[in-house]
Amino acid sequence: MAHVYYVVLRLPKGWPRLLALMPLLPFYVVVPWRAPTQLERAVQSFFFLWLGAFKLVLLAYGMGPALDPWTMSSFPRFLTGMSFSLHVHSNAASASPSHASIIKNSAEDDGEIRRSSQASSQAKGGYRNGLVSRKSGARGNGSGEEEIDERRRNGGGDVSKAKERMPIWLHDLVNSRDWRLVLLRCLFYFVTIGFWLQIYSGQAQIPKHILYSSYTVLLYFGVLFAFELPAVVAASVFGVQLPAQFNMPFLATSLADFWGRRWNLLVNNLLRVSIYNPILLGFGGGLSGKRSSQKERAIATLAAFTVSGIMHEIILFYMSARDPTFEISMFFILNGVATVFEGWCKHKFSNPPELVRRVITLSFLSVTSVWLFYPPLVRDDSDKQNIEDLNKFVFWVRNGVVDTLRRPFSRLY
Repeated sequence: MAHVYYVVLRLPKGWPRLLALMPLLPFYVVVPWRAPTQLERAVQSFFFLWLGAFKLVLLAYGMGPALDPWTMSSFPRFLTGMSFSLHVHSNAASASPSHASIIKNSAEDDGEIRRSSQASSQAKGGYRNGLVSRKSGARGNGSGEEEIDERRRNGGGDVSKAKERMPIWLHDLVNSRDWRLVLLRCLFYFVTIGFWLQIYSGQAQIPKHILYSSYTVLLYFGVLFAFELPAVVAASVFGVQLPAQFNMPFLATSLADFWGRRWNLLVNNLLRVSIYNPILLGFGGGLSGKRSSQKERAIATLAAFTVSGIMHEIILFYMSARDPTFEISMFFILNGVATVFEGWCKHKFSNPPELVRRVITLSFLSVTSVWLFYPPLVRDDSDKQNIEDLNKFVFWVRNGVVDTLRRPFSRLY
């Protein structure tokens, strides 16, 4: 990162920067292979090969974290942004006021915004774009949240309604980015994962449909833990906020709602900046897509889903060291085709009730997951090896915490 900040970013955008970054890309390719377990190889290939490599390529063309003036103001901030900040900006307009959205004390700032409308006007647009009132139910969570909240206001009415029905204390507990509450949520995720592992280890044989359902729960809490823990470190040590990466995906009312506004917003934003937007620009439709035809948006959507499937296939290859079967790739391509078809149906037919849409969406995701997503993950007992590795990690963390808490009292005896 020092090479990138002090050398690469001083070169002209485009091919000069990209050529200067080339020596770093083999490092990202080799590092995950050195991990001793399947679980570690999967995590490292995701963060290095996908997120790290994509961010470097975006930096070569002046996109991604390079648009954030706060991140670019010093090397420590740049290192923090590249290592911890899991959100990338889609355009310079939304990135320019981002320094007003990187909040050192989220609890005080959120309270001030709720108490005074003057605070929003003084933010010069940053808070107006990234933070909205509690009544609307969609409050910004940090740098780059403006675009997500804009989509929620335009097409995510169900999100606001769902949050409006939540009690105030529960809404704050689930959505607050204050590092203390984030740490509390991490502890809940960790205990839930440990409890699930204990139940799993006590079962000799579990029916396939129950096993896959339990894997969905484990995957959800595991990824939540992996994304929330860096948020605690970034907020408590560096004084910056990281945006939430999940938005209650079990409440999705459509595939577009699930993949675009609820599930793994980090990957969603990265694919939008690196795949979706460039394709729309190539068609001459602009970043917003308002001038693009339905066919052009469909092509961009399918391209983003295809790249996502390929990257997941690469992660599986690193994890299992087996020849790819492209089942996971087909899972994402199929979901992309269904998302495009869903968008076409919205223009032709009236929407069914919210509950019906929710059942159809979750049923489609469940069926395609059982058909294409989970089989390669459990082949050759790979799932059992990953469960064993995860169990060791849980015991390692638990023993470390217990020893740390016990150490001060041991001096009394």
